[in-house]
Amino acid sequence: MCDSLLASERKTCLRPVSPHARPVPGIWDADGLFRCPLVGVGLSGKEQKRLLRKMSFPTAELTAFEIHELLVGASATENPLSRRISLLLRCKYEREAVALRRLDEAAFLARWKEAFAAGRYAPFLWAAATRGLSDEARREVYGAIHMAMHGLAEEQMRTRRTIAELERRNGEQASRLRNLREQEAALRHEKERAEEEARRLVCAYEALRRERDRQPQAEPRPGRALEAERDSLRAALSSAHRRLEEQERLVRDLLRERGAFGPRVVSPVCGEACCGRACDDTCPSFDLCQKRVLIVGGVERMETLYRSFIERGGGELDYHNGSLQGGTRQLEKCLRRADIILCPVNCNSHGACVKVKNLAKKHHKTFYMLPNGSLSTISRLLGGHEGETS
Repeated sequence: MCDSLLASERKTCLRPVSPHARPVPGIWDADGLFRCPLVGVGLSGKEQKRLLRKMSFPTAELTAFEIHELLVGASATENPLSRRISLLLRCKYEREAVALRRLDEAAFLARWKEAFAAGRYAPFLWAAATRGLSDEARREVYGAIHMAMHGLAEEQMRTRRTIAELERRNGEQASRLRNLREQEAALRHEKERAEEEARRLVCAYEALRRERDRQPQAEPRPGRALEAERDSLRAALSSAHRRLEEQERLVRDLLRERGAFGPRVVSPVCGEACCGRACDDTCPSFDLCQKRVLIVGGVERMETLYRSFIERGGGELDYHNGSLQGGTRQLEKCLRRADIILCPVNCNSHGACVKVKNLAKKHHKTFYMLPNGSLSTISRLLGGHEGETS
């Protein structure tokens, strides 16, 4: 629209002008004190870039300040760029500014204060720059604009600080969510393994029952070995069901914790009367309360689950991946300060298992050689089994 107005303005320059007609103001005619605010407040950032692109300026290589500086500098004299700036300002504000120029100074300042308080003062700024004002009035208008810019900068700094803090909190929540998802995946995997084991035991039991039913009635009852195997399968099936229920409970607790997104509180099993300070054999978590448990090897991705289980029992976890490539000094350091040592044999080399056993006997520590590093195995063991000591 402004390009068509510029073309029409060129045509009107060829028409005869009345000697009493008031000349249309340009930004080069404006009070020099207001040229910077006129460009910064009267024109948006997109409009400033559009003006320079039409004049073939490389706006992509210029910063916002460089664009502003270039436009303000061009506004001091009449030139093609300043004419485009003036035309755009007139398109936006001249219709309202014409009436404002006719007001006397006192009425203009009164209207200016109302518009400034309402945040609609851009036409008043164009009118103030292109009409005569006393030094006191100029100082009042420019002072209000100048302090508004300072206030805007202060508000922008507060906003940036708020955004930075929100981004930091968002990162923390995202990290917590990732950890909870990893724990959920590990528990789900453990639950699937328990369900698979339960199905296998049910199938074995059913096969044994069908084989027993196929036996002729005249034949004697199955021998003691078969009955013992059947009882063993029943006990294993019952244990698998218990482990499955435990895994389902852990998954439900984890889902509730992830949904709450609140601070994770480790609830001591000991109760309010104990809290690890006066624990005795009546405490439900006496075997773990205020004890440091060292797990050597195990499933590294389940370290978070190990730690959660130990801390819920009132204990403290140290974890060593079982690698002896860098020597045994770090392993011995962890072992010396531990009260209980757990070593899954299926997750460690033979040399690592022998080293853990020898160091535990050397320092008179209670240790357990576990068949595997599953959470259910560790849970059953710490429920009351006695370990080996030197």
